[in-house]
Amino acid sequence: MRLEKDVGATLVDRVAKPLRLTPAGECWIGAEKNVNKIRALSRVQIHDMGSGITGRLVVGTPQYFEGYFLVNALPPFMKEFPGVELVIEQGSSVDLEESVADGRLDLAIVPNPRNLPNITTEELYSEECLIALRTDDPMCSQAVENRASSYPVLDFRLFDGKPFVTVKHDLRMRSVFDDLCAKAHVKPKVMLETGDLATCLALTDEKVGPTLVTNTLARLFAPKFPLRFFSIRPKIPDSDIRVVYRSNRYVSKAARALIDCMKKEGKELTTLNDAAETA
Repeated sequence: MRLEKDVGATLVDRVAKPLRLTPAGECWIGAEKNVNKIRALSRVQIHDMGSGITGRLVVGTPQYFEGYFLVNALPPFMKEFPGVELVIEQGSSVDLEESVADGRLDLAIVPNPRNLPNITTEELYSEECLIALRTDDPMCSQAVENRASSYPVLDFRLFDGKPFVTVKHDLRMRSVFDDLCAKAHVKPKVMLETGDLATCLALTDEKVGPTLVTNTLARLFAPKFPLRFFSIRPKIPDSDIRVVYRSNRYVSKAARALIDCMKKEGKELTTLNDAAETA
């Protein structure tokens, strides 16, 4: 009643069961939420005016990048900026972009972001999609030289009706697999679906069937599994791995420092992948 007196309008519909806000109440709540966001933003900005880099960052990432990118990027950052509290949240690429857009996340790592309004992206690195086979798989003999890559190339149409291992439908590599099947007009026989690319490689090693993998994982797991890796025809565009954040929101010193640290790790990862391809 005090708030209604202040604004000069009824904010709560007291007749409705259960009680609900009136249109004026909805307007008032929206304004208060915006005020709270502005207050939180001003606290971050004022905090950044002091010395040192501290604060709290909520960072989103698909599971894959937490295990094979952030695990290398975060330790140097945490050592250099021990005053920054980090919270890591996992999710799909779509969910992460939307969480950044509505302010639930400060930053997120997203492959091939959709360029949503008020979202800024910065490139971290790119990944090539490869197909992994056992070294004794007869399909290996069908590979030909590839001038566009250090990896020999295999025609994906060779796998029509053949056993294959892939990830589950809610993961990015499954979309790549489905798009590739449509592009090549083939339908491999999916023998098993899993939630992890490393598990796919292990199943390929156990003769369950070939699988799709990134060149990053190919480099990391080549010494562990007796597998061979090939580029794919028809050509699949490389995945553009980017960090995304809101363009209409203040980027704190801590966030900027973390972005720079991830970009440095992206450059090192690109160098390692290039060296592995050459070898």
